[in-house]
Amino acid sequence: MTASPHRTPARARAVIAAVALGVLPLAACSEDPGVEDAAVAPPAIGEPAQPGAGEEGVSDPVAWAAAYCSGVTVARDAALAQLSVPRTDPAAQKQALGEFFTTAETAYQDSIRRLEELGAPTVDAGQRYHETALELYRSSLEAVQGQQRDLAALDPAAPDFNQRLTAIAGRAFDRTSVQERTDAISTDPQLAPALEQAQSCQEGRLGGGG
Repeated sequence: MTASPHRTPARARAVIAAVALGVLPLAACSEDPGVEDAAVAPPAIGEPAQPGAGEEGVSDPVAWAAAYCSGVTVARDAALAQLSVPRTDPAAQKQALGEFFTTAETAYQDSIRRLEELGAPTVDAGQRYHETALELYRSSLEAVQGQQRDLAALDPAAPDFNQRLTAIAGRAFDRTSVQERTDAISTDPQLAPALEQAQSCQEGRLGGGG
């Protein structure tokens, strides 16, 4: 029997969900944040330092960690909830990916707002980490907004719908330039206790909270 050109195979559905998860920002909520041999943060990127804020920053590290992890945790949960459910109708597939993008956009905007309100955490490299986090979420927000525009223009009746849907789900900003910086955040010995205490960081672990 010939498969319908609009029926998304199970493998394609899995690819879409996995790709969406894979392009989420790399929050510092790693499975086992180390406290030894912490990486040294590279020079700062992104927005300039807040006027009057010293290198250590001004905010409680736990509050900062919660804001930092919350965006990716919410987006991850949305990807799992909305993209892992089998859907054979192209319009429903498009809607599900659109709902994920909308949730991710709101989550990224919320993390940006919270981080901006808090300022850098009171750890030695706080200002550099703060700028890295803002750069990460601003780039993620720009990327997901572009994905939303492309998805809106996608016709569910197009013969290459499945391929184009997967391509849109997989396109994101180039995060290579911030990978080392986010790794430095997740392994910083001063931030490790805050990452352990912040609920959104625990919930963001792929293995679950705790």
